Amino acid sequence: MKLFLLIWFLIGVAVLPFIFLSYAAVGLEKIQKYLDARNKLFKDINHLISIMKQEDSSEEDIEEALEAFRKHFLAFEDLAKDSQPYQDRLNFISALSSRESISIDDVINYREEFVRANPSLKKEISTVVNIIVKKREKEARKRQNYSYESVDGLSGVNIKTKAD
Repeated sequence: MKLFLLIWFLIGVAVLPFIFLSYAAVGLEKIQKYLDARNKLFKDINHLISIMKQEDSSEEDIEEALEAFRKHFLAFEDLAKDSQPYQDRLNFISALSSRESISIDDVINYREEFVRANPSLKKEISTVVNIIVKKREKEARKRQNYSYESVDGLSGVNIKTKAD
């Protein structure tokens, strides 16, 4: 009887590594499917644009979207200017430039990077970025001209200009 239990115990111990390896293989397969789906999404410029437009996108997602744009979509001077892929790339640049979490200095640096990759499109890229940079600067000046103070006992806000 003891020999019988010992044999079953040894068989169980011998089989354990195979069980663990099979669970690991299934887990790795699920991870690989997730990564493949994620990589496929990052090859879709509309997904990249949506990341840039979403206010709650994390800095990590923004950086990944920017890297994916550099890898898959950066050079586009060979595209026809009236084509959808061309417009999508300009829309990405516009969305990137509009992000409040990206400083204006960084936006200017990105503009220069995009122009270096597409020298024949310097005017178009610069126009898109410059319009948005001017809009952001105007909004920043407008915010600087107002200070907000809470009014005691009221749920409203008392707006005072700096000239007050």
